[in-house]
Amino acid sequence: MRGDFFYFVNLAGVFRFVLAMIERFCVKILVNFTMLIQLRQPQEMGGLPFLISILMSVAGSFVSAQVYSTYYNEDVKLDNETLQTVFGSLVAIWFVS
Repeated sequence: MRGDFFYFVNLAGVFRFVLAMIERFCVKILVNFTMLIQLRQPQEMGGLPFLISILMSVAGSFVSAQVYSTYYNEDVKLDNETLQTVFGSLVAIWFVS
């Protein structure tokens, strides 16, 4: 380990570990749902974990659209082509920005 797990937490004992775990979990959730590029620094997620997290989030949106169009059988339903176009556009906008 690099020794930076507790870099921001100044507590002692078990509280230090619990607070560090909560903070790392919150950063992971924040990166997964917002793709916040400022958290790519080594003290937060680092380069490779950040990239893997982003790729899994993007792939997850396309997989969820496929599952929706396959298994959702209600009257009002979006077609698969519309969903793929919307998600592709959102990914392209994020990539350009």
